[in-house]
Amino acid sequence: MTVFDLDKNQHIAFLPMAGGPDVIKFDCGLKRIYVACSSGAISVFKMDDPDHYRKLEHFPVQKKVHSLAVDPETHRVYAPEQEADGKAVAHMIVYEAVINKQDVIRRCFEVNPFGNLSDNCIAAIDKLSRR
Repeated sequence: MTVFDLDKNQHIAFLPMAGGPDVIKFDCGLKRIYVACSSGAISVFKMDDPDHYRKLEHFPVQKKVHSLAVDPETHRVYAPEQEADGKAVAHMIVYEAVINKQDVIRRCFEVNPFGNLSDNCIAAIDKLSRR
């Protein structure tokens, strides 16, 4: 991905992404760029200022994630999955942006097509709440 200054008509930065980049979203509050990559990653970059950008991580997700959305208030990242471990699914995965830890983003929970949290996610949330 190339960051381009339209006023100066010049590139500012080139940011290498994971394979198969598709949708790009910007979180204005955290100054983060999220890129859904069909190879199985969400590439995450930080805008330190308008002239400086850096890669934070290529966060692993299921393959064929082609889209995402960012909530500007909660900073959650929503990514629909159409495949999980090679099997067809219809899941909406919600990722929590992590600000004060080494992690940049983590899987928060999963909503199945019926609008309920999956059993695996309920178990994971329960385990996290006991820490």
